[in-house]
Amino acid sequence: MTDSSRHTLKLATDISSVYRTARASEFKELTKTGIPAAFADTDQLCMCYPAPAGDPGRQRIKAQDLDAMIVNYRAAGTRCMIVNGVVDPVTSVQSDLLPQAALTVCRLRADQDGIVRRFAQRQP
Repeated sequence: MTDSSRHTLKLATDISSVYRTARASEFKELTKTGIPAAFADTDQLCMCYPAPAGDPGRQRIKAQDLDAMIVNYRAAGTRCMIVNGVVDPVTSVQSDLLPQAALTVCRLRADQDGIVRRFAQRQP
C-alpha cells in the first residue's frame, strides 16, 4: 500500500490524556474548514476483559481496532483521523498493525503547573 492510498492518522499522546479537549478542538477545526475527518479515543478501543492472550496491555487489539475503523471512516468519506490515547512506553505504537494509516505520532507535554491547570478546568 502506498502512502498516497493510506489514511492520514495523527495519534496524539500524553500522560493520562490531559489534553484530550485540545485534540477534540483540533478535530472540530478540521471539520469547520470542510476537511472530512474522524476522531477516536483509543481508551475505548481496548476495553475487553480479560485481556486477549499474549496482549496483556491490550496494545495489539487497540491497533487492530483502529485499523478497522480507518477502513470504515474512509468508506464514509473522511480524509484524516485524529486519535488520542496513552501509548505503551515499552512497545510504543505498533505501526505494523496499522497498514491503512500514514501515521504521525505527537507526544504532548506539559509542566506540572500546566497539568494542574488542565485538571482544575475540568472541575465543576
